[in-house]
This record gives sequence, structure tokens and C-alpha cells, in this order.
Amino acid sequence: LFGVEVKAKKLGVIVSINNAVQNSGRLPSMFEEIFKLFPDADVILTNGGGMVDWPKALGEFNAKVEERKKREKETGKKEIGPSKMEVPKITRFSSGEAMDWPPVRGVSFAKNYPGLKAKEPALYEKLLRRNNTWFLSSYADANACYKAFDELIKKKVEAIYWYNTFSFPIEGSEAERVAVVILENQIEIIVDDQAGSFRQGKDWIEKVKARTAARGAGS
Repeated sequence: LFGVEVKAKKLGVIVSINNAVQNSGRLPSMFEEIFKLFPDADVILTNGGGMVDWPKALGEFNAKVEERKKREKETGKKEIGPSKMEVPKITRFSSGEAMDWPPVRGVSFAKNYPGLKAKEPALYEKLLRRNNTWFLSSYADANACYKAFDELIKKKVEAIYWYNTFSFPIEGSEAERVAVVILENQIEIIVDDQAGSFRQGKDWIEKVKARTAARGAGS
């Protein structure tokens, strides 16, 4: 799979479908390769994100909101941005909730962000028809990818392919807990960095003995 030998028969997939990867045009060929080798793969879509304990992630988000409000008072100019972050959860992609998820519906005030439904309609429909595609709600700032790992581990996958930007922190008790479970269950981890630099999370990646997908393949 993308240059990495995978011995597992049951694959779990975590893929960020943020605006940058949508505009890269990589998603259709990526999923084509995954489904060719693992047609029944359990897939969880995310909007970027790393792993940070929820209280810390929420606190940092709220601090950003307060900073934005302070700037607005100082400048008199309104800044567009969310003021509340919901607790992230795993939801079936075919549910109506996915239609209101920014990576799917797009963001009107963001440049070149029409959303997956408009950007890649064929892929969107394919993912929508699958019974084993889910998405992780909320924002990238929630850094709740540990919930995606928990869900796939619960489904007894033997390997997990994780495509992300890896520009988000991977730290704290949730990240440590997930790493322990991965090692205890001898789950193969394949990581693929959209940007190719692995700016964050290197210690965690080494801890779970992850292998890196070949550049130019999945990425």
C-alpha cells in the first residue's frame, strides 16, 4: 500500500480531507488504491488534527476566540471565525450531519474551498454509499484523532493507514493511551504526510513503530 508491505487483512483508514488536500487532487487516486487492495476498509475522514486531551484543546480554542474578540474591539473590524467548538464525535458519513461538516459543504468565506461534495462529486458519492465510512466532527483545533483510532481499534483492524498534514500536536494522555493499545494489539501503523515534513508527532510515530508511505505514492 503506497510502497509499504501490509500483512494485515483488515485495514483501517484515517484520512484528512481538509481544503489543502482537496485542492491537491490526490484524494480520488488515493482512495482508488486503498479500495483496490482493501475494498472493505473501515474509513474515518477528518479535518486535519492531531491528538490533544480535550480540556487542553478546548482551552486553547477558547483563548483564540477571546484574542479575536479583543482584536475586533481594538480595530473595530469584524473577523470571521467560530466562537464555539463542539465535543468531537465519530458519525456515519451517510448521515445528514456530514452535509453540514465544513470539509463536505465547503466554506463560503474561504478562498477555493467548495467542499468535497462539489470538488470531487464521484468520490463523495462513493464514500456516501459505503456502509463503513465515518467522519470525525468538529474542527481541526479539537485535535481529537485519538477518537478515530479508538473507533478503528474497536472494529478489530490489524493495520491503520493515517494520511494527515502532521502539523498538529500529538501529545498528552489520550495520545499515550492510544499508543499503548496499538502496541499491545500489534497493530501496523502506516503514516503519510500530506506536506512530507512530519513537523509534529515524530516521537509518537516512533513509539508506535509506524512505517512511512513512499513519497509520490499515496501523497
